[in-house]
Amino acid sequence: MKPLICFDMDQTLVSSNLAHIYAYKHMLRVLKLLKYKKNWREIIKLRTREEAVKKLCPQFNSKQVENGVKIYLDYLDNISYKRIKIKKYAYQTLKALKPKYKIAIVTNCNAHTAAIFLKYVGLKKFIDCYTGTESVKEPKPSPEVLFAAQKSCKGKLIVEIGDSINDIKAAHSAGVPVISIATGNHNITELKKYKPDFLLKNLKDVPKVVGKIYLNQ
Repeated sequence: MKPLICFDMDQTLVSSNLAHIYAYKHMLRVLKLLKYKKNWREIIKLRTREEAVKKLCPQFNSKQVENGVKIYLDYLDNISYKRIKIKKYAYQTLKALKPKYKIAIVTNCNAHTAAIFLKYVGLKKFIDCYTGTESVKEPKPSPEVLFAAQKSCKGKLIVEIGDSINDIKAAHSAGVPVISIATGNHNITELKKYKPDFLLKNLKDVPKVVGKIYLNQ
């Protein structure tokens, strides 16, 4: 049985900030709300779409938040996804890893959105399974998504790879090594504070590092 690698998606395999921001802007337009004029980076760094809608619309009750999320997701999955771009070395990295490992996506988006994104940039063929927020009670930094991916893919998890502090926390809680990639919304200094096992500037050396981790287990 092949060992399992878990990849985060947003800002790890694809640049997707603009896709999410335009989907949230669309939601505000549809609901005839004022434009958000503060730091969009802070919205994107929130764990879930529900948290983002609550931040953008603090006056909303739970039913209104649910409706806002629905509007956002519909635009994201059908229109705004075309704004994403594949990260440098993502294709080469997954192609190199695929023969020896199972590859899972663990994301604080939902699995349906992840599949749409990765199909659009030509990465879907490398992915064995997807685990998103619809499959767990708590999103990252909870390790639940990693355990769910391991169960779904029927493989022993050997490493998580992601760009965020939440990825580091989830891997530490799950007791697995984590490779942090400084291609997202957290810079190298921010990531270092949380002590990832490996910290890389991009995806280029991921296959080499994963090989070392596997040999040492």
